[in-house]
Amino acid sequence: MLVGPSGSGKTTAMRLINRLIRLSGGDILLGGRSVLERNEVALRRDIGYVIQQVGLFPHMTVARTSRPCPGCWAGSARESRSARASSSS
Repeated sequence: MLVGPSGSGKTTAMRLINRLIRLSGGDILLGGRSVLERNEVALRRDIGYVIQQVGLFPHMTVARTSRPCPGCWAGSARESRSARASSSS
């Protein structure tokens, strides 16, 4: 979870993790595995991202807000995300 005040680098960190910005040095490990070794599409589908304030849907649960397109992902990865989301709400 990334939490911090405006301007602290949360968006930049997410862009680096999602490989939207190329790393100039070092590495980022996610689940003990380098993000550089993972397929970009699979990596991005495996990361939950919830926008604050204006992007939230007040009529939905946290689990539903974090997966507004439940049919976009196939198979066990989708089920795994649903289970993780349900356990945190």
